Amino acid sequence: IRKVSQHKNFSIAISGPPLAGSSTVGKFIASILDFKFISLGEIYRKKIKTGKSIDQALEVLKSKKIIKEMKRIDKKISNVTAKGGIVLDGKVSIFLTRNFKNVFKIYLSCNFKERVKRGSKKDKVKLSLFEKKLKEVERLEKKLFLNLYNINYRNYQRKIADCYCKNYDFNKTIFQILFKFSKWITLYHHKIF
Repeated sequence: IRKVSQHKNFSIAISGPPLAGSSTVGKFIASILDFKFISLGEIYRKKIKTGKSIDQALEVLKSKKIIKEMKRIDKKISNVTAKGGIVLDGKVSIFLTRNFKNVFKIYLSCNFKERVKRGSKKDKVKLSLFEKKLKEVERLEKKLFLNLYNINYRNYQRKIADCYCKNYDFNKTIFQILFKFSKWITLYHHKIF
């Protein structure tokens, strides 16, 4: 896989619901391939100068400033991704790269209870409070991407992903992704060489 990645003529898009692990997995894969990791969420948070907690995620989703700029940012970043050598992480990264044949698309999922547990621990918040806030984040995300792109972003991306994984065990998830990626890259390289 490292040998093939030296060509850097392909990229990876990774997506999933909040706290499914797309950033963690994406950063790990980027380090294996020696690719640049880009997080759309991080770009949006920097635009409105906020952090990563659940409250700050709500702040981003309610920010009129960032919502006005999202499509512009999304288009610019998806075009950069199409050039290769990128691992793009974001709620709509698979949708944004849907027409690019040189992008391997990964959708991660994880059940709601597990994601609440992860987030509650990360933010040091009671489970019940975190659960309420996560439901609100998911409601706002669904509404936002339906308005911006006219899609149910989770269902659509899950259907078109090259690799769909349930992320409960990091090592198993990485193994499953690399297995599917090795098949994809073999087919992809046969088409371009």
